Amino acid sequence: MFTVSAPDISRSDNEALARSARDVTQGLQTLSEHLPGKSEIFTKQLLRIAFKFAGEPQTEDIIEQIYKESLTSSDVPHESSSEQSEELP
Repeated sequence: MFTVSAPDISRSDNEALARSARDVTQGLQTLSEHLPGKSEIFTKQLLRIAFKFAGEPQTEDIIEQIYKESLTSSDVPHESSSEQSEELP
């Protein structure tokens, strides 16, 4: 019998994941702003990629639920992206 052990992700790994997720989602947000309208498929793909790069992939059921909830709460004002982003240490 084999026992496999792996160290936890280090702080620098966490920071790299966070930066990658931020960079990818910002790029996809810029791309979505150039589309002529909203695309359900693109939005769901954006969610999949964002969660994947953050190291937290989600099931299709969760992606679908997030998407549906976003449609019902679209009247809630969102902060601008410059107000939402914060510098990583």
